[in-house]
Amino acid sequence: INTMVNWLDGWRMNIILPDDAEHYITGRVSIQPEYNDMAHAAVTVTAICDPWRYSNYETVIALTATEEARPARLTNNGRRTVVPLLTISGDGASVLLVFGTASWMLSAGTYQLPDLVVNQGGADLTYSGTGDLSFSYREALL
Repeated sequence: INTMVNWLDGWRMNIILPDDAEHYITGRVSIQPEYNDMAHAAVTVTAICDPWRYSNYETVIALTATEEARPARLTNNGRRTVVPLLTISGDGASVLLVFGTASWMLSAGTYQLPDLVVNQGGADLTYSGTGDLSFSYREALL
């Protein structure tokens, strides 16, 4: 029991609950030994967790830019607002991304744009240029 307490107590962990295998919660675990003798042993495991149930799978939307502007929709079936991680790849990639009143001219690389926010339900944007775009984010429910 001492080994288990030392190994788990105080760590922040992802916890999959038995009644929701599609999501996990995250929180700090606390272990309290109740009793420990040669014949019996018991511990109480508690965790202080975030209110969100995060999807086990990251949402990834892959697009290929062309010279003609194209619309795209970033869906968000969760309730938590997310800021996606954007990766642009390709030799000589240059992408014009327009979201609401904001626009960015981006070359190959990885970006997290604070103004590119995907609320519950999703967000629409347009893109053009050359290169491949990949948006990744994790949806979450209450």
